[in-house]
Amino acid sequence: MPSLSTLDIFKLQLSRKGTHTLTPEETLKVQSVTREILFDIADLCDRHQIPFLLGGGTALGAIRHKGFIPWDDDVDINVERRYIKTLLDAIEAELGDKYLVMAPDRTPDYIYTFCQVQKRGTTFRESLSQRDGECGIKIDIWILENTYDNPVLRFFHGVGCDFNSLLLSCIRIHDRKAEYLALAEGNSKATSSIKLKSAIGAPFAPFVRHRIRAAQKCFARCKNTSSRYVTFPSGRKHFFGELYLREEHTKPVAATFEGRQFNVPAGYDSYFKALYGPDYMTPPPPEKSEAHVIYDLDFEGPVKLSLKEFQAELLKATDAFDRFCTEHGLTWYLVGGSLLGAFRHCGFIPWDDDIDIGMPREDYDKFIELTAKDGLTPDIGVISGDLGTYTLPFAELVINDLTVSRGSTEYILPSMQIFKAVVDVFPQDAWPSEDNSCLRCAKTAEKYLFKIRMSRARLGRGTSLARAIGKTFAVIPARIVGNRRYIKKFNAYARSFGDYKTARYVGSITYAIDGMGERCDGASARKIIRVPFEDRTYPIPMSYDEYLTGKYGDYMTMPPEGQRKTHEMEVYKANPREA
Repeated sequence: MPSLSTLDIFKLQLSRKGTHTLTPEETLKVQSVTREILFDIADLCDRHQIPFLLGGGTALGAIRHKGFIPWDDDVDINVERRYIKTLLDAIEAELGDKYLVMAPDRTPDYIYTFCQVQKRGTTFRESLSQRDGECGIKIDIWILENTYDNPVLRFFHGVGCDFNSLLLSCIRIHDRKAEYLALAEGNSKATSSIKLKSAIGAPFAPFVRHRIRAAQKCFARCKNTSSRYVTFPSGRKHFFGELYLREEHTKPVAATFEGRQFNVPAGYDSYFKALYGPDYMTPPPPEKSEAHVIYDLDFEGPVKLSLKEFQAELLKATDAFDRFCTEHGLTWYLVGGSLLGAFRHCGFIPWDDDIDIGMPREDYDKFIELTAKDGLTPDIGVISGDLGTYTLPFAELVINDLTVSRGSTEYILPSMQIFKAVVDVFPQDAWPSEDNSCLRCAKTAEKYLFKIRMSRARLGRGTSLARAIGKTFAVIPARIVGNRRYIKKFNAYARSFGDYKTARYVGSITYAIDGMGERCDGASARKIIRVPFEDRTYPIPMSYDEYLTGKYGDYMTMPPEGQRKTHEMEVYKANPREA
């Protein structure tokens, strides 16, 4: 029968199938970084009088090796629940430029029950779902919880904690099922366990944020900071396997770690026996030493880009697109905010973080066909709803060495998210000739776009509880119909109003977010001129005034500062030495 416990499977078996195995030299370099983080956190805790103890393998290393266990690549510290918020707030306030805090119910999409402090500008990717900028070399902070002296209350507290831990573990397995099954290939026991936990996690996955809050609330239920017992519900042995006497586990005793004095639990003997067995002072044989799954390791990158640096990368991609279109005789022009920037600023709108491109439908189709196999360049891919490689009804130029972290992605299914930087390419179609027909077209386009968004949406996610509940009734039927089917129908609809070359009105239908504001006079739109854009020239349609007025109204007036919208994302460029 498959087991619900996957700790040993991941720590001792699947870890050796990662795409990168640390060399001894790399292990030392990782230890150097985690040592730096630990020392900085220790100094901060001294300033704020926040007590902490070394925990797990780090405490064992201090006792057995007076430093790191030779093959260990992380640091563990233990902090009582009552000090956690103060500690994390202080790290963000005083060390935020250097370190990133990841914590349950504090960091979006973070579904672990312990905390991490990661060094910015490094990469230590343990899961394919981790995004650049959120997978740095790190130390773990384990939260020590109070629990009840009354054995009945303590029992039910433990059952609740372990139940919540199991659910979150199953949700994690479900979210990353494909990755874990790939690691487990050839291991029938691991495969069965992963499938079982994924099946348990699937019904709860849409409500993961609620489950995280529920778990933290359950863990912290006992408020008695003088209780006889304490526990680590998030620990490797869970609530009952890591239940300790307070006087043994919160009372410190000094130990040397990497040449500096730290505190470990006074009752470290019972602590280590619970975690590692009675013979904890004897190092295990190499085949039983624990390791992490490592997909990517980088000590000097990726580099976080400023807005200006990101804009420069977007220009490089657009220049490559421009050259390709010239070579193949394809027409294109700026649309949306990029067209507004060209006219009002002779370049980017100062706060803009994307480029919008329009292509007449015939040229768009040719472009998709020409780039379907090999992309635009070796460094720039092309995805589109037409090919089924994208989940929206237009195309994207994908800049392969730039990754982004978008705040909006917490509402989108993980399998449908794009974590690379992109340039939007919108097909421009013929619109109906009559105004009433245009109104109907715009409303139909709005309905299609809504259904496509719902087919990509996560259940249980919304900007408010009411919206999250309300979306359920739209998401489920949209999922049943399917994203690909909606895109196919929408594209057929957008193509149905005639030929772009002769139409009275033209514009974007498949991304008509401003309704009839997207349409403009066809004869003018088909006349293309090149205008300055930063330090080069890009094409724009002669219908720019009609188009910009329809979309933005008094487009030459700068909006108030509070209305200057961006995509709220962080952009990272791969280490230039490795690119």
